[in-house]
Amino acid sequence: MNISTGQSLFVISMLVFALTTLPQQAIAKTTITFGSCIDNDKPDHPIWQSIIATNPKAMIFLGDNVYAPTIFSTLLPDVGFLKSEYEKLGSSPGFLKLKQNTEFFAIWDDHDYGLNDGGADFELKDESQKVFMDFWGVLPSSERYKSPGTYDSSSFTVGELTVQLLLLDTRYFRSPILNGDTTKQCPTRNYIPNNDLNATLLGEDQWRWLEQKLGEAADLHILASSIQVVPYQHCWERWGTMPGERKRLFDLIRSTKAHVVIISGDRHLGEISLLPRDDALGVGYPLIEVTSSPVSSQSGFGKDELNDYRVGTDNMRESNFGVLVFDEVANTVTAELRGTDGSVLQSVRIFSR
Repeated sequence: MNISTGQSLFVISMLVFALTTLPQQAIAKTTITFGSCIDNDKPDHPIWQSIIATNPKAMIFLGDNVYAPTIFSTLLPDVGFLKSEYEKLGSSPGFLKLKQNTEFFAIWDDHDYGLNDGGADFELKDESQKVFMDFWGVLPSSERYKSPGTYDSSSFTVGELTVQLLLLDTRYFRSPILNGDTTKQCPTRNYIPNNDLNATLLGEDQWRWLEQKLGEAADLHILASSIQVVPYQHCWERWGTMPGERKRLFDLIRSTKAHVVIISGDRHLGEISLLPRDDALGVGYPLIEVTSSPVSSQSGFGKDELNDYRVGTDNMRESNFGVLVFDEVANTVTAELRGTDGSVLQSVRIFSR
């Protein structure tokens, strides 16, 4: 069969189009990963390779990134044990490989704060904050380094979308939580609601900062909280231990009209929760929270746990990490929970333009 010059040029042009356009479409997705609860005595846990394989633009560490030994906060007047745990994390092969091409963001929870379920009354919180700042590379000249608490924000663009990351500190300023009697549902610990109007999770300075940040223009605000916000029925730490603070957060999101997705950790389980638009505390649109825990610490907790806001019928009691997938062609963002081998355990669309 004879092929004319025009036909040849057409075939060549189509091949060039295929070779140049299709790969661009294939890579027109950006990922941001997140997770919590890392066992630094398992530096070769295979989940690190699965996180690296997503080629994330950023990794958000949601707390319990290290585990300070219990004696750190009860017997020792220094932070030597906490530093040694950070040294383990900092020398982990998976952590180091991920760090080569990925920007890191971090908040703390109780175990890297230094006191189990600790709050504002922790005597070594300033010493612990310095260790945190130094490890995560926060410049000593920065306002974050010099200010009480570890909260911070960062803004960036993904394709045509502007994204604001809000890193909350739920430890440094937090009022005492109330421990009630154990029950059949809560046989080990039972943190009950503290309805004192003066009780706080964030402290007034952080609340003012958060109001200002949520008022800033962005297509999507990623709100990182070390403890769960939407779920309120379990026995452990949660925003629901201070109902006034939880309501204040939802009221603020609604009044600022900010489009928010919440990411959280702490629980040694993974789940996706959704606060409906028409809920009594609704923010004007379906508010989604993705809880990712643990990366490599102990799992298996939460069987038969209540969560009226859960998406799906059960939580995931295995190692997992979260992924926000930005599709720059479709202008959508999908939240995923992935397992140790990188397989998708659950996903939900959180943004569409």
